[in-house]
Amino acid sequence: MIAYVFRLDSRPRISIYGNTEISDLLTGLKYYRLSNISAIRKEVSLWGGAENANVSVEIENGDGLFSRMWESPPLKNKAVIEAIVDGKAKIIFSGVVASIQIGTTLTLTLEA
Repeated sequence: MIAYVFRLDSRPRISIYGNTEISDLLTGLKYYRLSNISAIRKEVSLWGGAENANVSVEIENGDGLFSRMWESPPLKNKAVIEAIVDGKAKIIFSGVVASIQIGTTLTLTLEA
């Protein structure tokens, strides 16, 4: 089984996950609300232009919990996405929060 976790570098640390089987492996504040992680887009450099590696994370926000928690959005906070396989975590993306779209689903865009 592979499970994914979005971790936001904050005080206290926030972990958002989408598989209940890994809850006991997480520390700090943890929320079972991760709904989707987009494909990770790698850095591209064509004809002198460059696009940063980026990924979008979708979090369930139907009750407005994260809207209230992040009245002051965590822009530029460090964040990672980890894959957990057989109880061991491996970072598959590391970056900063570049943008946030708030609604019933909260979408964070991370850039490397």
